[in-house]
This record gives sequence, structure tokens and C-alpha cells, in this order.
Amino acid sequence: MLSINPVNVDGIQFNRNDFLGSGGFGSVYRGKYKGQSIAVKRIEKRVDSKQLVDKELNILKQLDHPNTVKLLHSGSNDDFVYFALELCDASLDQVFLNQDDPRKYKGPTLPNNFEVFSQLASGLKYIHSRNLIHRDIKPENILISVKPTDQGNDITMKWADFGLSREVSERGTFTMSGIKGTRLWFSPEVLALINGKNLIIEQTKGSIKSDIYAEGLVFGYILLKGSHIYGENDLEIVNNIRKNESVNMNQIHESHWARNLIEKMLSNTPDTRITSEEVDIKLQSIKKQLIKGEQNLHWLCIGPTSDFRKKIDTLIQLGIDLNAKNNDGWNALHFLCRYNSTPQLIDAIKILNELGIDLNAKNNDGWNALHLLCCNNSTPQLIDAIKVLIELGIDKNAKTNGGRNALPILCHLNSSPQLNEAITVLIELGIDLNAKNNDGWNALHFLCRYNSTPQLIDAIKVLNELGIDKNAKTNNGSSALHLLCCNNTSPKLIDAIKVLNELNIEKNAKDKYGWNALHLLCCNISSPQLIDAIKVLNELGIDLNAKFNNGENAFHLLCRYNSSSQLIDAIKVLIELGIDLNAKNNDGWNALHYLCRYNSTPQLIDAIKVLIELGIDLNAKNNDGWNALHYLGRYNSTPQLIDAIKVLIELGINLNAKNNDGWNALHLLCCNNSTPQLLDAIKVLIELGIDKSAKTNAIKVLIELGIDLNAKNNDGWNALHFLCRYNSTPQLIDSIKVLNELGIDKYVKTNNGWNALHLLCGYNSSPQLTDAIDFLIKLGIDKDAKTSFFLGWSAYDLSRSNKNITNHSKLNEIFKIL
Repeated sequence: MLSINPVNVDGIQFNRNDFLGSGGFGSVYRGKYKGQSIAVKRIEKRVDSKQLVDKELNILKQLDHPNTVKLLHSGSNDDFVYFALELCDASLDQVFLNQDDPRKYKGPTLPNNFEVFSQLASGLKYIHSRNLIHRDIKPENILISVKPTDQGNDITMKWADFGLSREVSERGTFTMSGIKGTRLWFSPEVLALINGKNLIIEQTKGSIKSDIYAEGLVFGYILLKGSHIYGENDLEIVNNIRKNESVNMNQIHESHWARNLIEKMLSNTPDTRITSEEVDIKLQSIKKQLIKGEQNLHWLCIGPTSDFRKKIDTLIQLGIDLNAKNNDGWNALHFLCRYNSTPQLIDAIKILNELGIDLNAKNNDGWNALHLLCCNNSTPQLIDAIKVLIELGIDKNAKTNGGRNALPILCHLNSSPQLNEAITVLIELGIDLNAKNNDGWNALHFLCRYNSTPQLIDAIKVLNELGIDKNAKTNNGSSALHLLCCNNTSPKLIDAIKVLNELNIEKNAKDKYGWNALHLLCCNISSPQLIDAIKVLNELGIDLNAKFNNGENAFHLLCRYNSSSQLIDAIKVLIELGIDLNAKNNDGWNALHYLCRYNSTPQLIDAIKVLIELGIDLNAKNNDGWNALHYLGRYNSTPQLIDAIKVLIELGINLNAKNNDGWNALHLLCCNNSTPQLLDAIKVLIELGIDKSAKTNAIKVLIELGIDLNAKNNDGWNALHFLCRYNSTPQLIDSIKVLNELGIDKYVKTNNGWNALHLLCGYNSSPQLTDAIDFLIKLGIDKDAKTSFFLGWSAYDLSRSNKNITNHSKLNEIFKIL
């Protein structure tokens, strides 16, 4: 309902019908300030209250701490003063109201008691450090702020309502002008004043220690779930505080971590009562004990014993939070369900539930206990444990951060003999059979992609019988058959393909990239089932020559990705079955191009031979004019490089073919190829006086086989130019020597007038740079030659502009040589 009384004072906006509450000094409304939701405290202007209002405003301006309510702005008009305060979700007293009370806090569960105590202690310590006393500490003045984050809700406790606060001396005392606060939360010394033991209040010194007492009462109130530590009704509470009879203290076990702390905070005399700083220090010490206790709780759940209940009770008496989580967000039930496979599992789940474990708590990844149980628990109790969790009220359809419920997790990760029965139980108990994760995967997808157990076939049948959408596709358009063929190494792969076909799954379906099941099989499967799987898919009628979006067929993918021992046989089988041997992709690549570009296995040589024997076009070029030898020279750095070059040339490849840029195989070899095996071996080889390296061997092989040593590309670059421009390996010097010995034109220039020395000085960052420069000059290259562009640059000019040379001493060395 829209308000008929909107208010806007200096940017503080609210409607009078958005009422939140009222106190002795004003009313609170929900409002806005600069677009932010706020709480607006409205205080009537009165002569007798002006000093108090100014004092509260001044105190609020001083406070800036996560555990105190923040003042955002203030304003006034003729009748009222307005405070714009950060908006919180509830006050502490609302947490303990009856469920049917409309004011009951129903937000996210508060942090554990230790965390709440720590936040409140930190806030009060800060207030006291500012030489301030609160003077009205009670549950109603502790607010709860809930801020959603990527990791969940950030819940913060905040001290609020500083209307009675005032400044104190450095010793934490002040001269009282009256008794302020709420009777049920008064300290004994304040109640003594009311009782008339000190009639002249103005002559009495107050102390911040009264805040400590009230905070101790609040701590007890929290532990007792809304009961006061000194009694059940107002009169009893006040009388028991005066008599120092904390009648409900016995409900906090003597060994509880907070018992001794609260007793020190509730000391009957201010002088023996601990300070806010000491409370904070004490809590930090307690924290170490709690961490150890929580770890013991989690370890106990991993392997519960016959006296599990007794040990749990002992930990609870110590104040260990049953719902405590580790850094990954795991609680005791998570550990129990993920790791426990003992006969005690079922009873332990029931015990934790009886004691108040948060059954639906999730870890940082959004997994609850049912997810973790289904993940990898292979206990014989798996089925009963699933039933118990669901009967106790766990959210069976809860999803992880990735969007999975328990069924896909079971199908993905569980290899228990009970898998099929567990699937059936989950579905019978009402889990969403066709639920998908954030990527659109359902349980059948996960089963076919990851399950390699003997249960695979029966599990597929069970899911189908129970009504799963067998033709459902993921967000990428993958079907269960695609995922089965993607990476399944199960001995049941062939049978699984047949079962899916019998279930009428669409065998020629393509994903959004155009891949069908055969593409994925040839791309990913390296198991002994590869050959039979190809045959089965063909028998079932898959489109053997189907191409995906880039124009690649299964044969291309096999030669590109498959490095298994089945590669040769798989090539032969596809050809026998009728796949197009010379098919090209959209960029003009055939299977031989893919093989020479990507294959680095010992099968490379035999695979080249088989393709050529079967009739592939040996000299086919792609759209950029590259043939198989170009790809081999540019990308292959394996021990097979030399033999592969020989095989291609012996079988008739055009040795001097150039690509569209005029590059031949020698250019590409000198430009980019680096054989890592030679890095350690080169020194030994040189010492032994044999061929210097596989790099130089490859160059020699090409030249011996007749490649045009002095061939140039379209920009006038020869092999020596490419070598000096791009090669920074230890083979640089020896490769220059080889080219020189074999007769390359070392003086030739590119179309821009660059010689080899220019390119070396302008771009090369090899550790051998200075030696290479020196060697070229000794060979007679013109060190003073200038390029054709601009005013003409010399080799030295180019070395100075070389961004790869950052060492000034290296430049000095070059200067001396040039």
C-alpha cells in the first residue's frame, strides 16, 4: 500500500506506514538514502531532549566498526531530527520468539555461538576503546545484518541504539546523572542504587564494567535459547541478580567453554569483573580449543564407534558446536556420509539428527549430506542410509552449486554394487529423475560419460524403465550416446552402444558443434574397444562421412587426436568401411595434414605409409598452400622427424613445394622447429664430432634430398633469413654453419634490403646472439650494409631498437663487434 505521507528530509526518504518499531526517544521506519535501503530513526525535537539527541548523534559519528550500527547521514526539519542508519534484518530477541509470532526471525541460521560472542565482544571492546559506555545492552539492541555473497550469507551482529550512551574517563568511569537502561539487564551495582543503598546518585561513579555484566547476561541468554540466566520472570530475575543467584547457570555444563567466561563477566563487584578487552582475549584463547574439538568431532564421524553417542555428548557438553564447519563448509554429517562405511552409519545419522544437526546444511560447493553419501559411499548400508536421510527430512532434490541433485552424482561417481538399487530407491522416494545440472546434463548423461563399472548396462536400463528422457541433450547438444563415445573406457562400451541403440536413441544426432558419436569416438577413445566400437556404430547405421561445423570428418579427428596403438588398425577399418580418404575440411586439410601436424607418437611413420598406400593425395595442399611436409617441418619436434621427412620424400612428395607465402619446408623448419631432445644432447654430439643436431640433420636431409637451398618466399626471404630472424635455440650457430657449408647465398637481401645480419640484430634474443653476429661477419657478410626503408638502418641501429635485448652489457658487446 502506498503511503499518503511521504517524507524527504535532506535526501532521507521514508513513508510513515513503513513502521519498524519505537522506543523511549523516537520511532524507526524503513526508508532510502541515496538509493540504499536504510532504517530511519525519527526523534521529536524537544527542549528537554535536545542535549541527549546531540549526544547520540555525536557518538554515532564516532563509531565505525563492523559490529556497531553505522550512521549514514542525519537531517532535521522543524519538528524532528532524522538519523539514516544501516538497515538490519532483525534484533536478537526475535530469534527466540515462538514460531507462530509474526515478529519471529526466520532468516538464515545465525553463526555458531562462539562466532556471535566474538563479534559482540569485538564491537563492545571497540565502543569502550572510544571512551564510551553503551548503558542499554540487551537483546533488543543487538541487531542481525544479513548480506548475500557469492559464498552464501554474511551474517553480522551489531550493537545498536546509542541513545543512552555517554563518554567516560580514561579509567572507564563517569559521574552518574540518573539510572539509565533496562532493569532486567542491570548490573548488581546499578540495582543497588535503585534499592536506595546510595541515595545521592549524582555523587556515584558509574563504570563501563556494567556493560560487561549486561554482555555476560546476553551470552547466557543466547546459550539458554532465550532464557535469562537469573530466572524466568522480571521479579525473580531482579531479586536473583541482587542476591547473586544465577539459578539457570547449571544449565550450562561446567566444562562448557563459555561457562568460566560468563562467570567472570558476571562477577558481583565491578573491581573483580573482567574488561571488554579481556573478554576478547579470552575468546581468542578459547578459539584454539574449539578448533581442536571440532576436528575431533569430524574425525569421530569418519569412523564412529559403539560409544559414538557418549563421545558426541561429551563434546556437546564442552560447547563444541555440532553444526561446526571446516574451511570447506563440511559439518559432522557431511563427514559421516562421505567417508563412513561402518555398520554404525545408520545409527550415527539418527544420533546426529536427534542432537540437532542441520540436516540440510551445505558445504562451500553446495553439497549436502545426501549428495556426499551418493558420491562415493560403497557401504552395504548405502540403501538404508539414503532412506533414513530422506525420511528424516533432507531435501532430496537439493542441488549443488553446479546444479546437480543426488541422482546424477550417484551415476557419476558411485561404483558400488548397490548402484542400480540406489538409483531405484532415489526415484521411488521422489527425486527428480530428469533434473539437469547447470550445463544441461541429466543422470543418464553422467552415467554414460563416467561410469565404467560392470553395472553400466543394467543402470542404463533401470534409468530408461523408470522414465528418464533418454534423448535429452546437454546445453552443448550432446546426447547420452555422444557422452558414452566421448571417453568411456568400460569393457561394456560396445554393449552400452547397442543398448542405447535398442532404446531408440538418435544415433546420427549432432551436438551444436556438429559432432556425432563417431567423431567423438575417434577423437577420444584409445581403449582396445576402439576398433569394435567403430564397426558397431557403422553397423547400426551411423553416417560414416558426416562432417561437423568445420568440415572435419571422423577420419580427420582420428589422425589428429588418436595416439593409441590402435591408430593404424583404426585407419584401415575406416577406409574399409568406406570413409572418404581424401576428404578435406573447410580449410582444405586432409587426414595426412592432420597426422603430420599433430601426431607425435611412434606410430607416425607407419601411419604416413598406410595413408599413402591406401591412396591419399600425398601432395594435397590446404587453402594456404601447405602440404604434409610443410606441417611436418613447422610443427614436428619428435625423434621421428628425420625418418618422417625421408618417408614423405621417398614416397614422392614435392620437396620444393611452396605455400601461398612462398615458404618451402626448409623455411618452415628454420623458422619455427625446435627439437627439445637436442638441448641436452647437442654438447655431447659436438664433442664426439658427429652430426651436430637433429635440427642440422633435418636441414641436411632436405638439401641432400634436393630441396632448393636458396629458394625465397614472396618477400625475398631465404632459409638463412628465417633462421636468423626466428631461431634462438642452442642450435643457431651450427645451423648457420650447415647452411653456409651447403652453399646458401649468405649475402642475399630480402625485398626490403635486409640481410641475415640485419634480421639477427633486429629480432634475435638468443644467448648465442653475439657469437652468431661474429660468425656471420667472419663469413664475410657486410656488417655496414643498410636496409632500404627510411634512411637505411645498419645492423647496429637495429640491435639498439631490438626490444628483446635488455642487457646493456650485451649491447656493448655487439657494439664492439660491429
